Amino acid sequence: MARLLLENDTPLPAISDILGHVDTESTAVYLKVDIKRLKECPLDLVEDMA
Repeated sequence: MARLLLENDTPLPAISDILGHVDTESTAVYLKVDIKRLKECPLDLVEDMA
C-alpha cells in the first residue's frame, strides 16, 4: 500500500496517517521501495582524479 501511495505522489505524512504510524520516521523505511524516484537520483561514483 505504501508503494502505491508513493507512486501516486501522496505526501509522506499522509502515508503515515493512513498506515497508522505515530511519526514519519516509521514510514520513511518505505521510501526505498519507490524505485521510480530512486532512479531519478543516481550517485556519481567516479571521483575527479585531476
